[in-house]
Amino acid sequence: MNKLLFILPIFFFATAYGGIVNHVNCVHARPGPGPAPTWVYVDGCEGASCSVRNGTEAFVQAGFTPSYTHHSLRFHLGVYLLGISIPIEQPEAGENACLLLDGGCPLVAGAGERSFTYRFSISSPIVGPTVLIELNLIDSDTEESVACAGVSVTITA
Repeated sequence: MNKLLFILPIFFFATAYGGIVNHVNCVHARPGPGPAPTWVYVDGCEGASCSVRNGTEAFVQAGFTPSYTHHSLRFHLGVYLLGISIPIEQPEAGENACLLLDGGCPLVAGAGERSFTYRFSISSPIVGPTVLIELNLIDSDTEESVACAGVSVTITA
């Protein structure tokens, strides 16, 4: 398992109840940032309130409409505390993001909305602060951002 499980989970999850969360266009993502998803769902979060409990399993979904056709995709996660990047190990599952998309790859421009779904363990070395988690979906062939979302999350004990 990856030690970065802290990042993905922070970005998307908690375990009590869930809903559509407020999200923003990424500001730190490289390459990119790309357009923000249409919606982001984080289990245990709703609106502007997103707290995730350390040591639990997380579940996230995001919907987006691709502008171009893409055959090979990967994710890059970024975590920021007060605008300062916190180095993290990238999750292994992010290397082949096609496996995490409804219908897999290719993503075809003009074919309508697609979504990403992922479940994983939350393991963070810190609890208490609110961090910005940015998840960037990147075309592995062109290195261009396909979609990128940022969510503010508080990590709780």
